[in-house]
Amino acid sequence: MSAVLECLRQIASRGRLSSAPVDSVLPVVSGVTDVGFLLSVSNGACERSGPTTDSYQWFKASLDGNGSAVLDGNGRPVGTAISGETGSSYLLREEDAGERIFCEVTATSAPHLRTANRSDAVGPITVGYSVAFHHSDSNGVEHYKMRSCLNKPRPSKALAMRVLRPSSALILRVLRPTRPAAGQAHRFVYLCPVTSGVSSAWGDPLGEVLAGDFHNTYNATIIVPFFWYSPWLGNHPKKRYFNYESFMVRHLRAWTLANFATSGTEKHLHASFSKCGFGLLGLIMRNPTLVDKVAVFDTVDAISMGPGGERPGGFTDWGADVIYNDLAYCNRNYDYQANAVAWSAPFKSASRIQIDNRGPDFVVAGARAHAAFRDAGIVHNFIPGNQDGRYLGHTWGGGWLGDAFAYLCS
Repeated sequence: MSAVLECLRQIASRGRLSSAPVDSVLPVVSGVTDVGFLLSVSNGACERSGPTTDSYQWFKASLDGNGSAVLDGNGRPVGTAISGETGSSYLLREEDAGERIFCEVTATSAPHLRTANRSDAVGPITVGYSVAFHHSDSNGVEHYKMRSCLNKPRPSKALAMRVLRPSSALILRVLRPTRPAAGQAHRFVYLCPVTSGVSSAWGDPLGEVLAGDFHNTYNATIIVPFFWYSPWLGNHPKKRYFNYESFMVRHLRAWTLANFATSGTEKHLHASFSKCGFGLLGLIMRNPTLVDKVAVFDTVDAISMGPGGERPGGFTDWGADVIYNDLAYCNRNYDYQANAVAWSAPFKSASRIQIDNRGPDFVVAGARAHAAFRDAGIVHNFIPGNQDGRYLGHTWGGGWLGDAFAYLCS
């Protein structure tokens, strides 16, 4: 009998006899617990005597009267499996708001020995915004009223803004493709305004889209956001209601995904010019997993607004101080040239940035951006300024938007 046991021991030690995996570290869910963000789960750590495979199932936790996850006798959460969510990551949706989420990871060793472990529940899942449909106009542009804690008027009655507005609801405009071209994957294109509010002396981006039929040519749902002040797309260091960067990559992105996705794999593409071009370059470089590509035209840089720059005083004259507080904070956290090397890693293999330098106002700034990106090894597309003295207009209708769409959707 002892010889048989020794033989079995040797076979097991060679991996020919497997036992169920024994957990030593439970799986852990990580990620921002806000709608529109991706949760990921680690597999935990198991003692594994042979080859194993891991499978996943995401759950909404059962909640007690205090909103805490209900636990079983082993202190692990219980709940309802989310249908079809069997990957190692989970995209939070609007219907998850207020819920707590956990994942069960099952390690299986041949032939049928399984160990299932559940992570702690994370949450509650938050939204931080509300949206209501308002109307569609004669061009098919949908108008929505949105309230966001990250993009709202100053709490002061005076507001100290250029225009006093009676409501904290901002207006989002959306244009969906009605005759999408065959073979074009659905995508989201955000056209970010260069001024606060809806109307602007710099033209209407949706008018240009309709005239060029870009939404159908590229099967693109167009989103035009709204900002209560100059859209520099940064987060104020102290004032949460001027957190325009977070508004773009958290609230607006989440709402867009939840309401307009057709495949769930849409690219998030952005275009603008002037001060918002500056904002977009910082936005993609600080959030490379949330912004896929940007195309900017005739865009300003931090040097041009600073002492000794081409537009000294521009930092305050153009309202950048309201969003960034001071030039030092802006340079340290949002200057895409000063931080080009530090932020360059995600941009070295494929072009995700286009700089169109054919505008009349910031040719020197555009050339500086091109040089900084080139020196940092950032792959990008640069359209040089015209050599014959003719420039495209510094407006939405200046003639550059078609090239921006062609680049973004390539």
